[in-house]
This record gives sequence, structure tokens and C-alpha cells, in this order.
Amino acid sequence: MLTPRYYFADDFRGFHDYFLAQPHKETVFRKGELLWKPGQPYDRLNYFLSGAAVHFAEHETGRRRIISFHGPGTVFPGYFNEEGVGEAVAQCGIPREELFLTDKVWISSGGYEKAAASIDASLKKLRTDYIDLMLVHQPFNDYYGTWRALEEAYRAGKLRAIGVSNFMPDRFIDLCGFVDIAPMVNQLEVHVFQQQRTIRPYLEKHGTQLMAWSPLAQGRNGLFTDHTLQKIGARYGKTAAQVNLRFLMQSGVVVIPKSTHRERMAENFDLFDFRLTDEEMEQLQAMDLGRSQFIDHYAPRCGGDVRGRRLCVRRRY
Repeated sequence: MLTPRYYFADDFRGFHDYFLAQPHKETVFRKGELLWKPGQPYDRLNYFLSGAAVHFAEHETGRRRIISFHGPGTVFPGYFNEEGVGEAVAQCGIPREELFLTDKVWISSGGYEKAAASIDASLKKLRTDYIDLMLVHQPFNDYYGTWRALEEAYRAGKLRAIGVSNFMPDRFIDLCGFVDIAPMVNQLEVHVFQQQRTIRPYLEKHGTQLMAWSPLAQGRNGLFTDHTLQKIGARYGKTAAQVNLRFLMQSGVVVIPKSTHRERMAENFDLFDFRLTDEEMEQLQAMDLGRSQFIDHYAPRCGGDVRGRRLCVRRRY
């Protein structure tokens, strides 16, 4: 198997981009700590990165409220990170109630019984009595059964909130018609170029919060250098990225930007000292292209590719 130079572990996109070493190099964390050498097991890599992420986020940006990750690790070797995050939470000295843990049930754990077992396994690995938000990762396999398991765990207090991810309008509406508890969150690709306007009325109808994965579109379509974003940002002393994030926030979207750079982590938090005008909001609304910058969820090959684990991890070689 090829060893990626690095890869994005999908969304929460907060403090856990896992840098994997090239075959001929060592991986060194930003602060100079040697984390992993070729040949070491991946669980060692994830343990150190998860722990370092907590302290890096706290000490370098002054923020420490959210740890985001994926599990239970069936997609790619680097997804085996729940135990590492659990260890990091245990050692970081931050009260559990000040941390917001989000996890997902992967496709292979679809169906009531497998999903219920997956939830319990996640709780054990995370060393916690509850998970703040659990999402169904993709609308494939028996996601009705998966949802029943989430509802049951929610009622039992194991999960504080439950939701879905990548459920487009048709799948979202279908699910809502056959469940007792509507999803509290739907995590979708949302940024200035893909504003998810079609699904928003249905989310509002069911009281579902829209959350943006990859809210900066990984810089695609020239987001970081876009003239309109930069021009608006110049009025407030903000970057194009900050304007994009502020636009989403004022549009009622929860944003979860990721970065491995200290200054950008701080920049992504610095969004609360300015407000876009109605005219500026209209300018940015007009930038919507109405399509994904990553994947067509309606393409016939999508389901096969997702089950084949090729499209859920952004990999660069």
C-alpha cells in the first residue's frame, strides 16, 4: 500500500490533520517534536498526534473547546484515532464538560446491531460516558437501522446529540419521514461556492442545524485569493478566508475549519469583531455555484467509491 505524504481525515477538520511520513523522511510536528518514523505502527502516530493536538490548540491559540475526530477507524489506517483521542482527553487536564467530542458511524457499521456495537466501542475507546455529537457518516447501507441505534443511545444518555453527514435533500427527507427523532445536525460541504440552498428549507422544517465540512473548500476555485472576498475583507482588515467563514456564520451555518498552522487556527477564531452588511451578504450569495468542489453525491459511481473507501479521505501523494 502506498504511504501518503499526508492526507486529510475528512472533516471536523479542526486540529487533526494527520501527517504521515514519506518513506524516506521522518514526520516532525510543527513544534519540532518527533512524532513518527517509518515502520512505527499507526496507533503510535495517532496517539501522539491526538495528544499534541489538544495541547497545541490550547497553548498556541488560547482555545481548547473542541476536539474533532473520526472513528471507528475502518476507512484508512490513520482513522484508528479514537483511543489516541481518549488518551489525549485523559491527559490534557481539561474538564470533560469543556470539550466537545464528535464521532461518526461508518458505512461498514450500518444497521441497528452493528451501529449499536460501534457506539459502545467508541465510548470505550474514548474513555467517556457520553459523546457530544454522533453522526451517520454517509447515506449508504442500512442507515435506517443505524439511526434507530443512534436514537436509542441518545435516549440512554450515551449521545448528547445525533445527526447525519452528507445526506442530500432526497435522502434527508426520506430519513426524516421514518424516524422518531429528526437529525439535529446535517454536516455537508458548505462554503461560498456551494451554499446548499436547496436543502435549507427542509433542514429548517425539521429543526436540523446545517454544519459545514470543509468550509474553506480547501482553497479550491481560488477561494483564498478571490477578488470579491479580498475586497470585502480589506474593509475590515480580514482575509478572504475570514470573510467566507463570517458569511457562513451570518447565514446560520456552523463552521468547523481545519488548519495545522498556529496562526491560521487563531485567524479562524478571529471572526467576532466585524459583521457583514446586507449588501455584502448579497454579493457573497451571488457567488454560489450550486455544486460541490469535491464530489458529486448523485453520481452513480459515488456509492461504490464511498464503499470502496476512495472518496471519503482526501489523499495527496
